[in-house]
Amino acid sequence: MPQTAIIQTAQTTSLQFEQLGDLMSQPNAGLSSQPNPNNSTNPSDAGLNINELMRLASFATDLLEGRPIGHGMRVAVIAGRTAQQLGLPVREVTSITYAGLLHDVGLASVATGVYGELRTYNNALSEKQVLYHHTLLNGRVMQLPDAVQLPPSAEDILKAHTHHAGQFIGAWALSQDVQEIILAHHELCDGSGYPYGLSREAIPLGARILAFADTIEAVIAEAPTGLATRWSGVENFIEVKVAHTFDPEVVSAFKVLAFQEHEMDSTDFLPGLLSRDVLMNSLTTLLPQRTSIAPAQQVLPVLQAIGRLSDQLMPGCTDHQSLQVARISLVLADRLGIQSAQRGELVTAAMLLSLGKLSLPLSILWHPGALTAPEWQQVQAYPRESARLLSTVPSFSQLSQWTGDHQERLNGTGYPNHRKGFDISIASRILGLSNAFVGLTSPRPFRSHFYDPLDALPILGQGRHRLFDDHLVSLLRTVVLEQPIAGPV
Repeated sequence: MPQTAIIQTAQTTSLQFEQLGDLMSQPNAGLSSQPNPNNSTNPSDAGLNINELMRLASFATDLLEGRPIGHGMRVAVIAGRTAQQLGLPVREVTSITYAGLLHDVGLASVATGVYGELRTYNNALSEKQVLYHHTLLNGRVMQLPDAVQLPPSAEDILKAHTHHAGQFIGAWALSQDVQEIILAHHELCDGSGYPYGLSREAIPLGARILAFADTIEAVIAEAPTGLATRWSGVENFIEVKVAHTFDPEVVSAFKVLAFQEHEMDSTDFLPGLLSRDVLMNSLTTLLPQRTSIAPAQQVLPVLQAIGRLSDQLMPGCTDHQSLQVARISLVLADRLGIQSAQRGELVTAAMLLSLGKLSLPLSILWHPGALTAPEWQQVQAYPRESARLLSTVPSFSQLSQWTGDHQERLNGTGYPNHRKGFDISIASRILGLSNAFVGLTSPRPFRSHFYDPLDALPILGQGRHRLFDDHLVSLLRTVVLEQPIAGPV
């Protein structure tokens, strides 16, 4: 198989993962002058902790919702600990915890639709305000802020996010009950929830637990700062709001878990929910250790699923852009003679390159004209957000730096840190050029056209020496001329 074949546009959802896997497995020289073969982070060689990747996906979803990182993890711990308190088997506790961690991943699939409806109705809300408060739409169990009133069409799109989560969950090889729990986690015992209006025992127990955990977390997040006021808000909510809405056995189990521990000052449940370190430790105890040493063909779908979270924010093009950046980066790395382990790292970084864009409102991502200075500052911060997310995975420390620098340019005009020349690693230069090429050859909502791959080459060529590495530009030109890319990515 020709190496250049990996940059062809995918025609099916299979995306030819074996092509990436084949190239990742070929030995060669390194990305730097001092490769460290004993410290490989190649996902197909050294193994990686799948739970850490799930946590990364959860953090990325928090960013999309405009929440502080840790919302999904907090919901997972509340749900998992409540399931334990109910005496459920370990397998069920695990499924409920996974569902809590990933319960909102479907929001990435509906964000653009919600934004479009808000614009159609000239609604002053941003999609981030809607996503942030969407838990409060759960059967109106809490009073929505006056400012958060949705057109019915936007609310219908938003409520479909539980269905969309299934597409994401499928990549993780999780049990079917995780998907079923997420699908029903906005159902309420009085039948006022969605998507089906189920009630009482018709709702899976795991979904009843998750519905309560998600809402309780929203109460904690909305309460004024300070432990006393947060506890007061939780107690008041349980006393006034939960009748007929949530499973009374679930509520009782949470009350035993939370209030008795609080009174005894033993576990300090609430302070633990507000501490990321405590949450991470709690999550580790709730989940089995899933370290993957699977071949690249099995790991790549997981990475692509995470990359799709940001890919889906750009309508009008396929949601495989992160994979396309990975393919082009891998071809360039192969032509440079980069070793297998670091090609694996490069693929991983490319897949997750744009996660920081989840922090940006769509009014900026879709803006058709010049951005204001404050808006441009937000755009320039997205590589730093990508790096921050990747840094939460211990084995991704080097990848985090590569990702954070992929918008830097040789003459110092890039962002966010205005690095110059050899201060920009070869990995970041590869990622930057690949990302620029995919951007030029893909449709974007803020412009009326995109470039044919052959027409994009002269545009990139104008940046030789100033913006992009001259040798990389030449390699990219050779690759494209050998095997032209047909159609948009």
